[in-house]
Amino acid sequence: MDGVAEILPEPATGDAACARCPPGHYCPRASAEPVPCPAGTFGNASGLEDAACDGLCGRGTYCEAGSVLPTPCPAGTYGNATGLTTPACSSSCFPDVVEPSVCALAACEEGYFCPAGSTHGRAHECGEGHYCPPGSGAPVPVDAGLYGVGGGGDTTRTGQATCPTCCPDGATECSAARASLYEGLTK
Repeated sequence: MDGVAEILPEPATGDAACARCPPGHYCPRASAEPVPCPAGTFGNASGLEDAACDGLCGRGTYCEAGSVLPTPCPAGTYGNATGLTTPACSSSCFPDVVEPSVCALAACEEGYFCPAGSTHGRAHECGEGHYCPPGSGAPVPVDAGLYGVGGGGDTTRTGQATCPTCCPDGATECSAARASLYEGLTK
C-alpha cells in the first residue's frame, strides 16, 4: 500500500497467525480461549467460529458439551429428536439440563429391542422364542422348558414363565407343538 501502514485487527484464536481452534470447540473472533461446542451440537472440524459448531446431533445420537462427533444412543434406548444432550437420549433433557440424572430415560418399549443408535422405542420386535423387558438392547432367548408370555403376540413377548402359568384355560400341560418351538433354547 505505497508507504501507508495497514492497520490489521488483533489476531483471534483460530486466525492463521494463531493455533487453529481445536475440534469440539469454537473460537469467536478475538477470543482468548476455545469454547466447547454446546451440549446437543458437535464440532468435527477445527477452526469453527460460532456456537452452531458443525450442527445439531442427529436422531439416535447425543452430544455432551465439547463433542467432536455424535455418540450413538446406548442399546436399550432411542433418540427420536435432534440435539439430544445426555446418554439418556431423552427429549425431556432437551435442550439443556444441568443434572442428567433428572432426565427420564428414553427406554425401548417392552416386547421390542433397540440396538445402539435407535431412533424409535419399537425399533425391532423381539421375535419368536425370545422376550424383551423394557429397555432391551437385544432380544433375550426364552430358557429351555419355559415359554414367552405377555406382549401383543408371539414376536413381542415381554417375559417368560413355566408352563402352568402360560397355558390357556387352566391347562397344566402345553401342546407338544407349542413346547417344541422352545426346545433347546438357552441363554
